[in-house]
Amino acid sequence: MYSPRVFVGICLGMIAFAIFTYYQTGALSTTLLRTIVAGILLQSAYFVTVVYLVMRRVRARSAVIRKRRAEEAELHPEGTQSAPPEPF
Repeated sequence: MYSPRVFVGICLGMIAFAIFTYYQTGALSTTLLRTIVAGILLQSAYFVTVVYLVMRRVRARSAVIRKRRAEEAELHPEGTQSAPPEPF
């Protein structure tokens, strides 16, 4: 997700929501309150989505790392690994 595009989309959605709400209710205070609540809900959903995408990526990377370690363990069974080089 490209951040600026998402934020512009959220702002445009909130403006459209505010216009529609004002048209429906005719009350500026109700429109303002509902728009603020909608903005909080939209930002919360965006945050949860970003956290989900990050966690999915972390799980995928962890799976790749575990797979590589398992492959290395198969190539070098216990006791056959060479000792680490000694410092000079």
